[in-house]
Amino acid sequence: MSIILHKLKFTISGLLVAGLLLSSTSLQGESNAAAQAGPIQVLVNEKPVTMPVAPKVRDGVTLVPFRALFEALGFNVSFHPENQTITGVSSTVNLTLQIGSKTAQVNGQQQPLLAAPALENENTLVPLRFVAESTGRNVMMVGSTIYIRNRSYLYNFSNFKDRNDLPNFTNGNQLADYVGEDVLGNVYFYWKVRSGNQDKLFVSILNNERQWTIRQRLVTTIEHWDNAYMFDWVQGNVYLTRDTAGLRYFELNPDGTIRQDRYLDQQAVADPSKVYETTAPVYLPDGNRGILYQKDGKALVYKFNDLDHPIVIPKRLTNAQLWVLDEAQGTLLNIFNREINVYDLKGNPVYNKDGKKIKLMVNVPKDGKVSHIVYRGGKIYYAFQINFHHIDIVSAQITTERQATYTTASLKQEYEYYMALTVANNSKSWADIVGDQLHIYCNMYYGGDTAMEIDVMEMDPA
Repeated sequence: MSIILHKLKFTISGLLVAGLLLSSTSLQGESNAAAQAGPIQVLVNEKPVTMPVAPKVRDGVTLVPFRALFEALGFNVSFHPENQTITGVSSTVNLTLQIGSKTAQVNGQQQPLLAAPALENENTLVPLRFVAESTGRNVMMVGSTIYIRNRSYLYNFSNFKDRNDLPNFTNGNQLADYVGEDVLGNVYFYWKVRSGNQDKLFVSILNNERQWTIRQRLVTTIEHWDNAYMFDWVQGNVYLTRDTAGLRYFELNPDGTIRQDRYLDQQAVADPSKVYETTAPVYLPDGNRGILYQKDGKALVYKFNDLDHPIVIPKRLTNAQLWVLDEAQGTLLNIFNREINVYDLKGNPVYNKDGKKIKLMVNVPKDGKVSHIVYRGGKIYYAFQINFHHIDIVSAQITTERQATYTTASLKQEYEYYMALTVANNSKSWADIVGDQLHIYCNMYYGGDTAMEIDVMEMDPA
């Protein structure tokens, strides 16, 4: 499922302007650029595409060997010599071209071509821009290099008061405490207002059409201790908090009303400063999620689809930004920044053949800094901010195999996407993968008020 964002106010930062303008320019005039800069090179999400013959430019249109381009874009390819047609099929696009014809078929709809596919020296050449853009990707040329990239864009919401004298979210000059998105594409903006020994929890909600359905609804009141550390954690419409009675779990409806309000673990504490408790999100390979709650020298893994049967790990674990639970392999991946440690379901570190604890390290790109870490379909995705210029999305896939007396583990790291956006240094931000999109939610100060951006990276289907 891919959530499509639309009907929104669109703003562009200075850094983004150049990237979008380049992305939207046509490739006309390539012949002059290529003549000055040398042979044309084609990159798909920064990966070079190897071609049997060099690209050719005719009448401002770049033609490339069809099979190399189609396969780099994720198509299953077939050629039908009886009618000289080329077919590319992916999970979202069915594309048909015919040699000598200036008409293509995209998902059953006819589309005109600026140049017809051609057969030259047993190589079938097709118009690069048309094929790439039929997949929803952006195309731009810098010198003699053509970049084909998955789309990235942003949407902006001001917190200024509207005609009804209501801010869009929070109370105008307050940042949201947490932002999360549910599987239906509803975005929840949470913030708290403290009064004595209570926090009033409010929510504002955007639906998947990105229209405000709820603004500043009071969800509940949370009892807390004076000047004592309390933690909260959010996953879309799920809100967890440690109040004076225990670990409290809220699940909201899309209208902001409470669907479920319960305690996962109920234990009143007289002196919270002497209690060690933490939470961190848990991801499962099948797409389910949960939370790992540590207390009293043990860890409890609550899966959201089975809250009544937590997995009890009888040891205190090292803190993590997120965990990946694989019950089939009997492993827990502890992910903190670029470091990944492996535990078994008893809380013991897993050892390799040399008797050393398994610790895997993700390589950080040059000038990169970890911005966010998320998980989908067996891969950990790192968002590296590069010098406040753009974000590189890199995946890390961990494979473990249990032997009789030890475990083998390997890390496969791969560059995935170039995100033509950055996270402002005056913002609070969160990230999640919803459908086939990576979303980064940035809440920042803007003038005397605040603003919210939803930065979107279109991902290939899992």
